[in-house]
Amino acid sequence: MTDWREISLGEIVNIYDYKRVPLSSAERAGRTGPYPYYGAQSVIDHIDDFIFDGRFILVPEDGENLRSRKLPIANFAEGKFWVNNHAHIIQAKPGLANDRFIQSALEALDIAPFVTGAAQPKLSQANLRRIRIAVPPIHYQEAIGRFLDDLDDLIENNRRRVGLLEQMAQAIYREWFVHFRYPGHENVPLVDSPLGPIPEGWDARRLHDVATVVRGRAYRKAELVVIGGQPFVNLKCMLRGGGFRTGGLKRYAGPFSLEQKVVSGDIVLAVTDLTQQREILARATLVPDLGSDFGVISLDVVRIVPGDSLDRLAIFSLLRWSDFSERVKEYANGSTVLHLSPTHVSNGLMLWPSADVRLQFTRIIEPTVGHIDSLGAANDSLSSLQDLLLPKLVTAEIDVSGLDLDALAESVA
Repeated sequence: MTDWREISLGEIVNIYDYKRVPLSSAERAGRTGPYPYYGAQSVIDHIDDFIFDGRFILVPEDGENLRSRKLPIANFAEGKFWVNNHAHIIQAKPGLANDRFIQSALEALDIAPFVTGAAQPKLSQANLRRIRIAVPPIHYQEAIGRFLDDLDDLIENNRRRVGLLEQMAQAIYREWFVHFRYPGHENVPLVDSPLGPIPEGWDARRLHDVATVVRGRAYRKAELVVIGGQPFVNLKCMLRGGGFRTGGLKRYAGPFSLEQKVVSGDIVLAVTDLTQQREILARATLVPDLGSDFGVISLDVVRIVPGDSLDRLAIFSLLRWSDFSERVKEYANGSTVLHLSPTHVSNGLMLWPSADVRLQFTRIIEPTVGHIDSLGAANDSLSSLQDLLLPKLVTAEIDVSGLDLDALAESVA
């Protein structure tokens, strides 16, 4: 193993806080444009100009996340962008440090001793400079950085493949159920319905006519455990715009009903969402392999149980790629958190094709959905592997030269 030494962060990074320029929401409203405008934790707007151009590490100067660490505290911003005065902007000094190594080391470090403030946690620039960090020689930092970047690229490549498969599946859905160009459509006239003209023999039905909507389990904090219990499907499992993140699973050791159990392939849908995120609300997704015989759904999630199991993928597709979620989410209420009644989901109006069309569509879409599930499971495994390796790589517990990324990727495929 190479020689490591502990030094202050300020010795090996340049800090560009002096270039920050905060803009009020009113100022930003008059300057809309293509460039990301960053706050303490993420992009909060887009404006017509930029301050920075390149790859920089942003570290929050203030905010609850400095203590809770629910989200990463060292994030890359790349390209042309603007930053307000709630984030520190740092960059590794050439020849002394590697940006990816520094970003990963900050994620692995306990920075609590450097965070001040009770009501509003704050990491001052002076304290940021004082953070002690163990670093190896630059060539070894670069080797770690390359490995982590390559792992990121592998995960991102899988995400792109999932995105393409989703587009393919949605294109088939639109061809059949929006443009009504399904096999045999030539001789089928359109008739009026509450959803507009639809093929003769099709219906506009309420979701409760073809499936049962089961509400999830309310729980107490004491029922969430670290070891034991069952996988608990909750809001953090739901990805924006659809999809499932197994990294969001909790463990639940409380009571539940038979109907609140979920297994791989079940349809679930979020009925709670933050107002800033709305993409999650009423979006259907399929439960992946949970690594257990079954999981349990939380109160923020409902399970959609088809009346006929053969209609599972047809119902999922009709919920996922139609305007169903946009229509039912209009019934949601709340100021900072949106809540949607399962009853409104159950009463949601949906297109219901004829039985033979549903069956044909399922046969066509099933391989694509299976491929999406496989890539999603591989990415969850790679992300978990990354979370496991990262702190060990940046603290000399694991030698990066002994790692074979191709073999690791193959092991989770």
